[in-house]
Amino acid sequence: MNYIVCRNCKRVIEVKENTPLVFDKCENCGHTLEFAADNRDLQFILNDVEVPKIAYHKICAKCKSLNPRETGACLFCGSTSFKYQYDLDSLNKYKNSLNLNQMQMTNMSDNYQQSISNNWLYRILALILGIIDFFFVVMIGLGLIIGDGPLPTDSMAFIMQHFNMMMIVLIVALFVSGFLSIFILPKMKYKDSFMLSGLLGLIIGLITIITTTDILVIIPSMVLCAIITGIGGLVAQFIVHKIIGRFFGR
Repeated sequence: MNYIVCRNCKRVIEVKENTPLVFDKCENCGHTLEFAADNRDLQFILNDVEVPKIAYHKICAKCKSLNPRETGACLFCGSTSFKYQYDLDSLNKYKNSLNLNQMQMTNMSDNYQQSISNNWLYRILALILGIIDFFFVVMIGLGLIIGDGPLPTDSMAFIMQHFNMMMIVLIVALFVSGFLSIFILPKMKYKDSFMLSGLLGLIIGLITIITTTDILVIIPSMVLCAIITGIGGLVAQFIVHKIIGRFFGR
């Protein structure tokens, strides 16, 4: 398969059989178009690798004399056996382009490793802030329930007396913590946002260990907390997608 390629903007045109080749300026950027005979040449051009060119002179294999590339027999000894050599400037450009691409690949690898490291740091920070948000919302809810009255001395009696309100406060706190933990992060996949906010819910659900050691109570509470925070994370990610799509068209 043959191609016509723009080295500048990476525009590729597939050449069809029995179609005349037109080497005009690129319609996108005005750069000179180049011909690629196969996929290997195409990748060389797209990656800005200078392919070494054959030098104008070729060397006689018998007498080692330099001969013009067009000659069929050595002008000095008549031998028809030749050795071709690459043009020195072209070979240097080829080596430089390979070194440049290697440096770019190294930089990309370093940036990728850095982005992974930063990504995990962001997620750990989001989990910490999510836990803080949970307790903050719970404290606000308790303040609204207690009002101006005295602090309860019997916590279990207080919880049973205001059970419905306490459940509403916990659900709202879980949802808000899951929402805010994802909303502060860069745009990510819905699956990743649900897993991260769900992990936050599992961590918060471990608080039930303080009140009971019954595994049949701890596991369901952790799962329920993970579901609620996960829903909050999905809602936050949906809003993030909408905001980015509205302002940046992505």
